[in-house]
Amino acid sequence: MMFVSQVFANLVFQTGLALTIAQNPSVEEHVRRNVLLYVVGSFGVILALAFATASLPVRFALLTAFSAISGALLSTNRPSREVLEEVVRVFVALTVVGFVSTAVGLDLRKMYAFMFIALLGLLATRLFTGMDAKKFGAFLFGLFVIVDTNAITQRNYDGDVVQATLDYFLDFMNLLTFMDDE
Repeated sequence: MMFVSQVFANLVFQTGLALTIAQNPSVEEHVRRNVLLYVVGSFGVILALAFATASLPVRFALLTAFSAISGALLSTNRPSREVLEEVVRVFVALTVVGFVSTAVGLDLRKMYAFMFIALLGLLATRLFTGMDAKKFGAFLFGLFVIVDTNAITQRNYDGDVVQATLDYFLDFMNLLTFMDDE
């Protein structure tokens, strides 16, 4: 339970950082002028987190950099307070569902393959048809919250709080994106 507490504390820190940066008007202007730099930087940091072997402090610094870049990118489409509150409520409710699924003995990690295919479908739909598919995206990332919670409570992360936090952070930011202005 200590590990999960550390993950949530880190998630609150990373999300708070991203949302604070998103509220800064000067960041928004800088991102608008250099959006490609921010997008490429975001992918670079996430790839480093995924594939580089580094100590936990270095991984934490990379996650913090990713959170800052994510917040900067979010500054161009800041969520309203109402949307943010709704996303937090949904995230908490789905996290509880994930904990309950673990408590009753379900292992939902087998759903990752299905969800990956659904994610590819969502990306293809948005890319080739121009449809935003907000309801499907919100549903899909809601499933990710449930399955990631189930996985975090069952998987051996070897104390890697950063990876577990990254899983949740991506879920939260994607929920925020797909629930915006619904």
